[in-house]
Amino acid sequence: MIASLNKDTYAYFIGVFCISLFSFGQIFLPAYTPDDFLTGSVLTPPSLYFSQGRFVEASIVSLLNQIHLTMFDIGFGFSGIVLVLYSALIVFLLKACVPEQFDRGLVAAAGLFIAASPLMATLLSYRQTAFNLAACLLLLLYGMSLYQAHLKKGRDVACAAASAVCFALSLGCYQVFISVIVLYFAYLSLTAVHDGRRVPCGNLVVPALSVVLYGIIFAMTKNIAGENHWDQRGALLSPADFARRGHDIAHALSGLQGLMHGHPSYAVLLLLPVLALSLAACRAHPGLTVLAVMASAVLCAVILFPVVGLSIWQPTARMFLGAYFAIGFAAIWLFGMAGLFVRGATALLVALSLVSMMFSNMFLTEQIKKNRWDMNVAALVTRDIRVALENRNPSVVYVSVDPATHAHSSFKVGWSIQGIFHETANIDWDIRDPAPGMAADCRLSPKFPVGGYLHTLQGHAVLVCL
Repeated sequence: MIASLNKDTYAYFIGVFCISLFSFGQIFLPAYTPDDFLTGSVLTPPSLYFSQGRFVEASIVSLLNQIHLTMFDIGFGFSGIVLVLYSALIVFLLKACVPEQFDRGLVAAAGLFIAASPLMATLLSYRQTAFNLAACLLLLLYGMSLYQAHLKKGRDVACAAASAVCFALSLGCYQVFISVIVLYFAYLSLTAVHDGRRVPCGNLVVPALSVVLYGIIFAMTKNIAGENHWDQRGALLSPADFARRGHDIAHALSGLQGLMHGHPSYAVLLLLPVLALSLAACRAHPGLTVLAVMASAVLCAVILFPVVGLSIWQPTARMFLGAYFAIGFAAIWLFGMAGLFVRGATALLVALSLVSMMFSNMFLTEQIKKNRWDMNVAALVTRDIRVALENRNPSVVYVSVDPATHAHSSFKVGWSIQGIFHETANIDWDIRDPAPGMAADCRLSPKFPVGGYLHTLQGHAVLVCL
């Protein structure tokens, strides 16, 4: 693989890495999600990740627990490794899955567009995921390198089998990267067709084998560390419940229509340029254009599958991580085949890269500001509790949070509050959700920072109304 590197590869990598650093550099600053606050204060049980099908992450957590480390503790160094591997993955895909005849400026611009994705920023904002994400990206890169070796060595079965194992293990880190695996094999096949080569059967067998192998390992390890009683958000949907998921999707689509002010024609207007470009590409490469459109449709379905497949319907931006990859490669192929407006498309992709970079920075900056607010609140509450109890430790602290006031705060996530106090003041008080009666009292009580928000209870317990 090293021998095949050329000046274009180095130029792509430098550009992609730079915009990744400019987009996500704030991940090196202290700013935490609710999950970070939690994992920074306790040792997370591996059963949480095994039950979610993330058996590689579970193994990492289990190993770190043995040496009394958390992924939160070691995140800084691995965040840097993630940016390098993320850039390398994008460049690998650009070199392996794009014909050499396509305009290099267009390809580079698409790489910048993919690299600056705000969807990636939402994943990187979780500092405690850095080690696991680095492992995932490394497995993806090594699996693709093995498969390229399989193609170059005259269909080496051992390399193909090893690549399937790597892809299965990468899914054991994060299932959302299945879209990147499918994209790799789909556009690798399109490149073969474009160059007049036969599409290897491994392009279909290896990804299918990877998914089957992942499913087998998941089934074998789901409860290997015991039942998960921590968090059910990542649990997978049972086959019997897939029917009701259609109602959730329909409701989400109706909300999207509401965003367009009830005018579905807006969506049609957005699709018209894509349709015109597809028709132009079809004139030059009819069969290949149909295959490219089909590949994009399959990718859309694959991107949605991890969202649809969770037991709790709670779509988040990071679940759609593959969308920027899909859009970037669709642009490369459609403009590349059409041979029209290539310079304009290149300029547009560069502009969109800069816009994406700005949104990524905005997201991470907002997280830093919210953290400052949360930790300031925790520091003031800690001081007031110590004053109220004359510097004695409370037996229990009940925290009632008004969601209207704390809609964008980690305080709204009950299980993260103990971690906020631990990170702010290095205290490990017993912090609990309020009983129903306490919540009712807080609705009538002054709320932080107004005096009277703190209520002392029997036995040195405290009720905090936020």
